[in-house]
Amino acid sequence: SGGTATHSGGTGAGGGAGTGGSAGGSTGGHAGTSATTGGTGGTAATRGANVGGSASTGGGGGTPTGGAGGSAGAPAGGAAGTGTGGVSGAAGMSGTGGTTAGTGGVGGGGPFDCSPAEGAPATLKWTKVFDDIALADPVSLVNDPGFPDSFFIADRLGKVVVIHGSSTKLYLDLSQYIRWEDPGVISLALHPGYATNGRVFVLYSQWRRAMMEVSEFVAGARPTPDPRAVVSLDSERVVLEQVASYGGDLTFDADGLLRVAFEDFPSKAQDLGVFWGKILRIGVEVPYGYSAPPGNMSGNARSAIWSYGFRHPRRLTFDACNGDLYIADTGQSAYDEINLEDAGSGSGANFGWDLMEGGHCNPPPASCDTAGKQYPALEFPHSSGCYPVGGYVYRGSEIPWLRGTYVFGESCTGRIRFAKKIAGQLTLTATSSTLPSGKLTSIGQDAKGELYALAPGAIYRLTGN
Repeated sequence: SGGTATHSGGTGAGGGAGTGGSAGGSTGGHAGTSATTGGTGGTAATRGANVGGSASTGGGGGTPTGGAGGSAGAPAGGAAGTGTGGVSGAAGMSGTGGTTAGTGGVGGGGPFDCSPAEGAPATLKWTKVFDDIALADPVSLVNDPGFPDSFFIADRLGKVVVIHGSSTKLYLDLSQYIRWEDPGVISLALHPGYATNGRVFVLYSQWRRAMMEVSEFVAGARPTPDPRAVVSLDSERVVLEQVASYGGDLTFDADGLLRVAFEDFPSKAQDLGVFWGKILRIGVEVPYGYSAPPGNMSGNARSAIWSYGFRHPRRLTFDACNGDLYIADTGQSAYDEINLEDAGSGSGANFGWDLMEGGHCNPPPASCDTAGKQYPALEFPHSSGCYPVGGYVYRGSEIPWLRGTYVFGESCTGRIRFAKKIAGQLTLTATSSTLPSGKLTSIGQDAKGELYALAPGAIYRLTGN
């Protein structure tokens, strides 16, 4: 017990002091009459599946089911809550004073449906949407739980539009940095806390600097962002640059860390001193560049590297309910593949390229050392189609029989394929469908787990019969 509180608490993720107390409140710490770390608890942290809810004045810690939600949850978990089925993101231990209340897990709470599939397979339909947008080559579609009716769609040539209801406006314009023959915009990712901080990350080719760049932009203006505003080019912060790489992807994981995939430069995918042919795991909560969190590869590997041995990873997506990572990788002369990294497997996986292509030695028929290499979950000979476009595990509610199915496709035919993880193995199903356009550039997911297919000049939404 002590005198009057003399300092207000820091920003936390729930769990502040009560009206006094040495640290913590009615649900965290021991009550008392004085606190130096008490005061008003902060809003929920923007990591995991929302750790706790927003702290009230001297509020309580997170609830066992993830609180009532706070600021935006991770892309893989959504806003925290009990959800419908699945496992809710854990709120962690109660904080002391204004300290963070622990990181929530990969959540089934929030908008995703983690219940088992039910019902018999039926006909699927691709319905054209967003007819009024003028994007010739859309490559990325993202949606934030804080703005479920707003869709951010990027075109390869540099324009990003935001669609809210019936209105469409230009959100970001990078076209002055991109030539027609360049890869252009590759991927777009909203920060898990976009609803409050307005931060958006773009992977694109910058021809004036001859670099592939991962850049952060802010909606509105620094230091007072407005997530409903458009983006100024003046807000750009370059996170990292990579020379001579023309493919890859961006996505955030459940810990709020950015995963970045880079295409290989000839014969560099096994070289742990460079980023070519790698997946990185980096922190972006720093004023300059990036940070390398614990848990990445160590030894002679660069500290940002998470896994390696890729040729052209085109899409990284996490299963929103269990955290498995799916990676579509385009081969060179014989095989394409879908790779699967089980949740919790840790860093350091070697997916084989350029010693192997698919599950085969490269070049065949020579023998090679396959020890320690991770074989693809699925492989496709080039004779059976064209390069794969990675998709998502369906976790929506509109097509119950499809839940838990990985949905991906082929670029040149628009054929959509389906696979399920059965007894730890990814297995193709007999179901397939084809886009009306006959082409496919990307697959997107909204905040409710429903899926969209992007094609030249068209966007389609997956619906049941």
